Formats: sequence, structure tokens, C-alpha cells
Amino acid sequence: MILSKGQSGTSVGIDETISRPAGTLRAWVHRAMISEQEIRILKEELAKLTGFIGEHGIGSELQDKDFQFACNASDTLSWVLGEITTECFTGSTYINLFRPKHIARAIEIRTGKKLADYE
Repeated sequence: MILSKGQSGTSVGIDETISRPAGTLRAWVHRAMISEQEIRILKEELAKLTGFIGEHGIGSELQDKDFQFACNASDTLSWVLGEITTECFTGSTYINLFRPKHIARAIEIRTGKKLADYE
């Protein structure tokens, strides 16, 4: 599945709105597989764009939420393509699951509800 900001397409999919801390993401969820070549092309475009901004941008440009989203998307595509191991990707360098797991544990203690039971 591919989620993209403001993208619409002609393939069969579900148009939905996803809430996230920085706001709302309007997403088109594609049911078809994306080819590895298409993923690599997008990753290369993102790498060039984010690399250029990262090297030459100023503070406000580097803090821009869309730039940061592009960096995260590029990292995710690297993981999908096997360029980053799952262990590394879920560690502190990338998505750092330690903190969300700690938050989930605190919610379990506070509410009695269990993450393992969540669907």
C-alpha cells in the first residue's frame, strides 16, 4: 500500500483521511503492488531532493514538516528495498520503537487494556 499526500489515481483504492500529530493526511490507498523500479525511482528523487535541502538549507527549511516527511519517506523506502535492516530501522536511528512501546505500556498500566488485544 502506498500513502501519499494529495495523490489521486485511477486504480481501484480507498480514499481516506488519516490523522497524525502534524495534521491530517489525505491518502489514496492503492490495492496494486508498486514495482521495485518505481520504488527505486521515487527513492532516488527523494534522496536527491532531501540531500540538496539537507546540505544547503537553513534552519527553517530543515524544520519544514514536508521536508521532514520526505526524509522519513526516503528512509522507509530504503528499508522496503532492503538497504536498511529491520533491526536498524526499528532502532533509535530511524523510527525508534522504544518510546512508543513505553507509551503503550503506560497506557496498559493506566487503563488495564492490553496492546496484544488491540486490533
